[in-house]
Amino acid sequence: EGVGVVGTGAVVGDVRGVMTGGGGVDVMVSAASNELAGLGRVGDRGLVDVEEVSAGSVEGVPRDEVGRTEKELEVSALGGEVERRVRQHLDLIDDLRRLGVEQDVGIPQIAVMGDQSSGKSSVLEALSGIPFPRGKGLVTRCAAQISMKKSQSWSAKISVRYQVDSPFGPTRSLPSESISAKRDLFASSPEDVGRLISVLSKNLTTDRGRAFTKDVIEIRLSAPNVPDLTLIDLPGIVRTGTDQQSVDAIEMINDLLLSYLKQEQTIILAVIPANVDIATVDILERASKVDPAGDRTLGVLTKVDLVDRGAEDEVVQVLLNRRKPLKLGYVAVRNRSQRDLEEGMNYMKARSVEEAFFMEHSEFSRLDQLYWGVDSLAARLTDLLVSRIAEEVPRLTLEVSNKLEQNRAELRKLGDPVPDQPGDRRFAFLRIVDDLMRRLEGDIRADSMGYIGPNGGDRNSGKTLEGMKTLWRGCRSAFEKFEKEITKRRPGAEVEPDSFKGKISDPHRSGSCGNVKNEKLDGKEFSFEENERFPPPSVGDLLTRKVVLAGNTCNRCKEGGHECKVEVVSLRKPFRETIRTKMSEQRGRELIGFLNLATFSHVFGIYVDQWASPTMECLLQISDLLRALSDDVLRNRPFPALKRYPNLSNEISMCARDCIRYLEEDCRNYLNGLLDEERMPYTQNRHLLDTLNQVRMNRLLTALENSGVNGDTTTDSLKKNVIKWYKQNHTIGDEDSWESQEVQDMIDLLDAYWKLAMKRFVDNVAMSIDRHLIRSYPEKLKFEIMKLSDSDARLRRLMPISPHEQRHRSMIESRIERLSRAEERLRMR
Repeated sequence: EGVGVVGTGAVVGDVRGVMTGGGGVDVMVSAASNELAGLGRVGDRGLVDVEEVSAGSVEGVPRDEVGRTEKELEVSALGGEVERRVRQHLDLIDDLRRLGVEQDVGIPQIAVMGDQSSGKSSVLEALSGIPFPRGKGLVTRCAAQISMKKSQSWSAKISVRYQVDSPFGPTRSLPSESISAKRDLFASSPEDVGRLISVLSKNLTTDRGRAFTKDVIEIRLSAPNVPDLTLIDLPGIVRTGTDQQSVDAIEMINDLLLSYLKQEQTIILAVIPANVDIATVDILERASKVDPAGDRTLGVLTKVDLVDRGAEDEVVQVLLNRRKPLKLGYVAVRNRSQRDLEEGMNYMKARSVEEAFFMEHSEFSRLDQLYWGVDSLAARLTDLLVSRIAEEVPRLTLEVSNKLEQNRAELRKLGDPVPDQPGDRRFAFLRIVDDLMRRLEGDIRADSMGYIGPNGGDRNSGKTLEGMKTLWRGCRSAFEKFEKEITKRRPGAEVEPDSFKGKISDPHRSGSCGNVKNEKLDGKEFSFEENERFPPPSVGDLLTRKVVLAGNTCNRCKEGGHECKVEVVSLRKPFRETIRTKMSEQRGRELIGFLNLATFSHVFGIYVDQWASPTMECLLQISDLLRALSDDVLRNRPFPALKRYPNLSNEISMCARDCIRYLEEDCRNYLNGLLDEERMPYTQNRHLLDTLNQVRMNRLLTALENSGVNGDTTTDSLKKNVIKWYKQNHTIGDEDSWESQEVQDMIDLLDAYWKLAMKRFVDNVAMSIDRHLIRSYPEKLKFEIMKLSDSDARLRRLMPISPHEQRHRSMIESRIERLSRAEERLRMR
């Protein structure tokens, strides 16, 4: 006696699990999900059918009114619960498969694989009772899924599951008269099912110019003598091409087999002829690469009746898992031979012949029944599949939920569906324009808050503020450069600086060059550049200067902290001469000492003309920044609603460039107007007089600083030097005093008015570009874009329905629909 486990016999047929032992009768039925289990003691007799018990084989056991013992009632109730549990799991996976979920997530399944003519069809036939197509060469031209369910009556329904997004290409629309175009086909007999499989396979392949298809034929079978089980029959392995089997078809079949082999949820049912060397079987080699431990590979030995005499022990060693071991082991079956078929042997008779073959065989009869027979195979397959389903359901639930959310997020990225009605199309267009304007205005407005999209969050994925910074950083840089260029063009900057010739006078006196006489520098004349144009020195003035000149250097001046005394010998003042010449050219009837406004305007206008070039350069720089911003919004970071319409995006890009060009020209005209106004000097700003007085005060302060050059700072000395300065700068006693005075007054006035006008002009240019170009751009662009919607025909051209997008959206929506239904189905389990 020992402890024995009975397989899920309740799934195969009647509940098989009544056992005899020394202490009475116990039952154990093992549910695949391990939810139900009991212990049974196995005696010498082994398994006893329920029918045998009810016939009175076990004496002394009380029976009910219909002759059933208490134990039989328990077995019946327990078997029904097991069958319900098993069916519940199988129905769940069948429902998921019918929804097409296997395209998105891996689901537990049993795939039947093997070489051509290895007996795959015979195994399927033995399990289902359906005469699958037989023959030589590539008989199975597409995958077939057989979902079997135990029932009181026989029925079969056949349909085709098209793999729309398979790598073999979408299935085209089938002609209405095509049998595969029909949704469901109902068979009246097992033979009818076999015929329909052949017709569908031909219709899906050779009738359409294909040697093979990835579309799946589904058979849903209900019958009294079938297991609760779902299998997927795959084409047989082909090694070499023939007239009927092209190399491309072989490659496609290999790819299909590999796609199933790689799925960790697939149980590999490897069909192997028993009369070949197990070490050379192709399907086992392929399975070992993806399942090296053999955790999900079950071997089925066929054609055991064809094994040579004396070679049976090798088959026994394989079945006992001593040759080419697999964790799931092997099962041997004896199917109907060609002679049996010709003689009309039916399904039930074949089962009896199989049992007799193994029970009476000299070698195989020594094996436990678990190692042979279709019934044992069906029980093990059901147990494997249901246990795998029970383990995988939590993962399936989580993965379906994750995939569903991913696809919903992807659909949200696509935006609203492509409109196909005029009103819807115009509404979608207006939404795109509104969103685009918000983006541009958000970047141009440069407020720190940015723009928050309708779905929350920064509608430019964090790039809005960066876009603002880029635009206005560039604008500030352009305006700063513009101001520097204007500053360089102040009156007198276009001519050489004032200079004078001077000689170093008595280098030893007053300790100017130390105690050693410098013969090289003493009394020599050199040219000095006068950096301080106002006030200019006069001939005879004694100035202090650092003597650090090419080839003539005072060592102490070079060391620093020392200056030499230089006497002014002659003066050269290009700027004063330029002003003197221009004033002479413009002089009219005005009185001496009175400046002519026309003369001042003419002279100042010359300097205003120099402002034109940097002004227009500043305008071009900011126009380029605006173009770059538009390109960034429209091309580099477009929102999905615009990205999906390339024609509209290109048209808006052209509108944007035209708008910038138009506004740039309009702004250029306005800036030219500002230049014209500056050419006619005018101001109500009273600071002009303050600035003029400040210029004159600076000259006086310089004179006072120079008045103490001889070290004499007494009142008489200061008075003497101030009088000297006043006479020099007001040309008292000079015959040209009136002309020199006018030149100096013109220079002072130019300097004072230039400072005021320059600041005003720089601000006006910046504000004008901002108003006429930058801030006007969104409104002008919107006006031009709205012209694109003047007709629905034009909108249809700009917003076409993309076939690719339609397919992509349809695929995502279909995926969401089946995943949603799958999620709901998983919750119902």
